[in-house]
Amino acid sequence: MLAVIGALAALHQRQRTGLGQRVQTSLLDGVLAHLIMTLVKVVDESNSAPASSAAPTLAIYRCSDDRYLQLHLGARGALDRLFPATGLSREDFIGPQTGRHFAGDPEGAVRFGIALSEVFRSAPRDLWVERLVEADIPVAPCLEPGAALDHPQTRELEMVTELSDPFLGSLQCVAPPIRFSETPVDRPIAARQLGSTPNPEAALRHSGWPTTDELAEALAEDAEEGESVAPASAPAADLDGPPLAGLRVVDFGMFAAGPYAARLLAELGADVIKVEPPSGDTMRPNAHPFSGLHLGKRGLALDLKHSRAPEVLGPLLDRTDVVLHNFRPGVDARLGLDYERLSARNRGLIYFHSSGYGARGPMADLPGFDQIYQALCGFSVAQGGEGQPPEQVAGAPLDCLNALLTTAGVLMALYHRDAAGVGQHAECAQLGAGLFAGSEVYRTTDGLSSAGRLDGRRRSLGPGYRIEQTSDGWIFVCCTTAEERDALADFLAAPKGHSWLEKSSRWWTEQLGALLIQAFSLPETFDTGLLESALLTESSRVFRVRDPALGEMLQAGRFVQFSRAKLSVPSGGPALGQHSRKILCETGFSREEISEYLDCGVVVQAPEESLP
Repeated sequence: MLAVIGALAALHQRQRTGLGQRVQTSLLDGVLAHLIMTLVKVVDESNSAPASSAAPTLAIYRCSDDRYLQLHLGARGALDRLFPATGLSREDFIGPQTGRHFAGDPEGAVRFGIALSEVFRSAPRDLWVERLVEADIPVAPCLEPGAALDHPQTRELEMVTELSDPFLGSLQCVAPPIRFSETPVDRPIAARQLGSTPNPEAALRHSGWPTTDELAEALAEDAEEGESVAPASAPAADLDGPPLAGLRVVDFGMFAAGPYAARLLAELGADVIKVEPPSGDTMRPNAHPFSGLHLGKRGLALDLKHSRAPEVLGPLLDRTDVVLHNFRPGVDARLGLDYERLSARNRGLIYFHSSGYGARGPMADLPGFDQIYQALCGFSVAQGGEGQPPEQVAGAPLDCLNALLTTAGVLMALYHRDAAGVGQHAECAQLGAGLFAGSEVYRTTDGLSSAGRLDGRRRSLGPGYRIEQTSDGWIFVCCTTAEERDALADFLAAPKGHSWLEKSSRWWTEQLGALLIQAFSLPETFDTGLLESALLTESSRVFRVRDPALGEMLQAGRFVQFSRAKLSVPSGGPALGQHSRKILCETGFSREEISEYLDCGVVVQAPEESLP
């Protein structure tokens, strides 16, 4: 996804400059891109609260039929709605010190978790899911990998497509997750297979790929036409500036998936305006992840429900290239922010909706979070390991993936606008991102494919791909060929073979290295000290920023590198309403008008003393 994002950004810059460039990313960058909410290091930890940890409000529970559900009480009011739905008493658990997800009340969290466990074991899973859905509480059953292909909401979103594979026959697989109003994506074709059939030309034609002769003919026609994509000229300042310089993005997103996409666009040079209510984004109390999600943005505090909000939004959005939001379906129209209304005034607007379950279907209006879609799409069961209870995947991998998909979708729409001059509506549902993440699971006439399963210890995907405990730590062993797996098996079975716990990690890495088997020592815990390692600092992936809530901090970023485009060091995330006055001034409002908006409360400006 990072490679796609980098290539698309370079294509947009080429449209303006006529110049191509080399784009580079790595697997390391891909890992870092999924850690932006946790790989955050405050220089002076004494001035900051600790990052939030696991809580009973965000957990997996077993029900009376020994099946499991995922609960997430992060939505506004969800905890209050849970008490009548479960029969528990709010007064028994919530006190003046209780914060979001029981932050600051560890004893209360333990008592609440025990009580919830007892309640959920009183009835079957599907009954609890139905009851909690009716109460508008984020919940999902923990399904097996691939089971979501048959889910009613998956079918309603048309996220399952059928194709004919020359070797597997008819199969059902995950459809492309990004949907465009003006440039709909074709149904995917079967994967190209080489050397697997006595008649490769027939196999290619059957799967939809061009044959060798057809490909050569098409290339010859292109050469005769001599088409060029380079524009006539571009300002000299654009030649080595950031790829998205001059692009304005307005981010209405809350929580993680939507805002993270906006941060990625900011890293590529876009001017991103974070719009949030005067009460602040729901994620603001979680200062560490919030900071990671909002680097490089400017802040506008605006009451979207105020009667005078349209007076501010109209001129602002008329000058905007991209609008991002993750409202529930219908909320955008109630706020006057629907695509039809905005695009009527701004024909070139790219409008991207990062929805939860999609914009239609029986579950479209339900709240959802990363862990909810993990459960629905089979990741919790897979993470639990063979024969073990489901387990949440650490961090928020589907939030991050949806953000990457959203960023790529915005850049695809931008590339189309570069050529055609018109914007469009696009969408990527979080459910679609979850299905896309598990798209190696598909259905043939013989049943679901298998992508392998963690063992019961959650340490192995097979004999040659495993984590083992040694006498002084842990080691990861990676055999990439059958010969390496055989060599490992012979070494362990030899008369003088050793058990993993008998020798040190260093001994094992040296012995296996002599057999040309890759083995690596593992750290005991996740440590933000990684941000100070030469691996990251010497490659300019780490920078210091100043956050209004946490002070000076180290963060990772710039996950795509360009040979020509220069990416600047981002600013820290904005304080609530930090740039409100300045943004309104740039939009064309007079001092008197700005003061009036501030006085009536539709716009809020952060006090000067609170700014970094």
